[in-house]
Amino acid sequence: MAHRTTLEAERPAKTAKPGKKSSAEKPAIFDDRERIFDAFRRWGYNEAKLDPLGFFGPFPQPDLEGLTGQAAEEARRIYCGTIGADFMHLPQLERRRWIAERMEGPQSEVNQGKILERLIRADLFEQVLQSRYLGTKRFSLEGVTALIPLLDSILDTVGEHGALESVMAMSHRGRLNVMVHAACKPPHEVVAGFEDVDPRSVLGAGDVKYHVGATGTYITSTGKPPANLPTKWSPASRTSIRAACSAQAM
Repeated sequence: MAHRTTLEAERPAKTAKPGKKSSAEKPAIFDDRERIFDAFRRWGYNEAKLDPLGFFGPFPQPDLEGLTGQAAEEARRIYCGTIGADFMHLPQLERRRWIAERMEGPQSEVNQGKILERLIRADLFEQVLQSRYLGTKRFSLEGVTALIPLLDSILDTVGEHGALESVMAMSHRGRLNVMVHAACKPPHEVVAGFEDVDPRSVLGAGDVKYHVGATGTYITSTGKPPANLPTKWSPASRTSIRAACSAQAM
């Protein structure tokens, strides 16, 4: 196949010396394993089981047919499971290698109980707003509530590495939910925005609830210092989000 992208840097071809077998003729289990893994890194996401309801099944790939053995079984378990990783098109070798190392390396322990709790909390938050303020524009997080445990993982990790403060910004969708669960804004303040109880809002001092920001303290789950991670929330729009975050982080 033309223009194949692998995890190895391009090397000049070596001319085989007379009387010696070329490296291609030598049996190499490692090379065979790497060839199998390279195929799954490239096409495995097409056969990943991404639909738990089974309506959209995996798409068989000709390049993966006929690959058998222990290496193929291991590669299939990694790249054709419930996570699809499409990254071999990236031109940067170091980025491809970084993703492959984390996909194929040892898996870290996951606190499933905490993840379930955070998902339930995020979902209940949306349900309460939906039932109480039916028809009110709020840019729900429904369908992507996994963003909450993802942000937990990011903030826990940066806290372990000594971060003292974080600055976040995002689009409208899910902003209220993330402000409550990541920036730790009190829920009653979010509800007050729907009730419009702030007398200043009628005087033009307020803003729509999904534009405002928040500053709070995120409590990391590991308990390692810093256990409290101050989190600033940028109310920037998409057109100036990078500049606003950069200015606040300086």
